[in-house]
Amino acid sequence: MTKGHSFDNITDQIANTPSKSQDSDISSQDTPLQSVYEERIVAFIDILGFRNIVINSSEHITAAGRAIIPEAQETGLAARIYSALQINPESYREAFQAIHRLDEEDFQSLDLRISTFSDSVILSSANTEQDFAYLIHCVSFMVRELIRNGFLTRGGIALGEVYHVDRSKQQEIQGIERVFGPAFIKAYDLESRHAGHARIILCNAMWQRVKGWTQDEKLTSCRYCDYINQLIKRDSDGPAKIHTLYPYISALESKEDITEELTEIKNRMESVLSYYTESPKVFSKLARFAKEYNKMIKDFGEANLAISDYHLP
Repeated sequence: MTKGHSFDNITDQIANTPSKSQDSDISSQDTPLQSVYEERIVAFIDILGFRNIVINSSEHITAAGRAIIPEAQETGLAARIYSALQINPESYREAFQAIHRLDEEDFQSLDLRISTFSDSVILSSANTEQDFAYLIHCVSFMVRELIRNGFLTRGGIALGEVYHVDRSKQQEIQGIERVFGPAFIKAYDLESRHAGHARIILCNAMWQRVKGWTQDEKLTSCRYCDYINQLIKRDSDGPAKIHTLYPYISALESKEDITEELTEIKNRMESVLSYYTESPKVFSKLARFAKEYNKMIKDFGEANLAISDYHLP
């Protein structure tokens, strides 16, 4: 099968993408808080189980002589953790440009800011259909890379006021990365209180905005509407979510050879499912993803790459 190029552009190296500047250094200004907020789309992404894996990466074996978690048995665990956290905005931009054939003006106008800490990633974009398409593009490929390294994700996406300065600003202002505001808190609450399992859900205001973009007669012919409709789906229990399996579906439809990647996912998931059979809360999250993944795999006639039914209820 012919190997595609969209995901190959997401490389394992650190890079930061300058974004349009609408901020000023507020550290020495006596300015009302509302004046520094922008209306932006904010995504809060949490890497499930990451903290335990990091803790166990330094001490692989308990006093009883057994591994604390299955991941801790692996050689090169620290390298896998490091690899999972390599967020490369420049490669995301190049892949997005190739998919949507952006001209130089549109390419330069993309406004995405990314911050990371511990097991969380925060992204915010301008409130336009182009920038939202770019945000969910970046999230979906980031999630794919994390799954490849054995990590599931959960998150929330909110629309509202936020102040967000990322590393790309550090040449312009002094100080640390900063992100705060009602939209950030809303995105965090969606992840921690409402998402439940391994999915990234949208607040209702963001879902209404998506429907406005994709169903408005003036916008349905825009280059991003079909892409947004493919990546944003309603879940069975109500909220809209990012269809995080879409990159695999797209790759399989285009006959891209991702056998090695799917095999790695199968093996990692079987190992973790086997370990967590006595932890129903964790197991249920893993099993739900595994079943969705298996349905996709079997729909494409790749049953040999499915997670074994032996590991699932």
